[in-house]
Amino acid sequence: MPKKTEEEYLTELMKLNNELVNVQRDLHKKNQHLQLLNDELEKKNSEIKILKSFLVICSNCKSVFTEEGAWMQIDQYITEKTDTGFSHGYCDSCLRKLFPDMAEDIIAERENEERKKK
Repeated sequence: MPKKTEEEYLTELMKLNNELVNVQRDLHKKNQHLQLLNDELEKKNSEIKILKSFLVICSNCKSVFTEEGAWMQIDQYITEKTDTGFSHGYCDSCLRKLFPDMAEDIIAERENEERKKK
């Protein structure tokens, strides 16, 4: 096998160096992505800890006594502490109590909409 010239060695070294730089770039990108995932996981974990903690809740209006010492609506509290959003409606019992004349029609319509989704 013939001996490589100095130029051939340099060319080979430059090629290996470029490959190494590309590998380092890829590793850096993957490391950044893992760091973002880890940060997100830590955030979710802290949210879970908050929600698992003991909440003082008003027996009447369902407001929550916060860590800051103030009362807050439960939906607002959960929205601020997590990525959870809320939409409001009425359960069947409350519909019947608050809107007795039209409750059964609303409930039937709701059931029809649910059947259509399936």
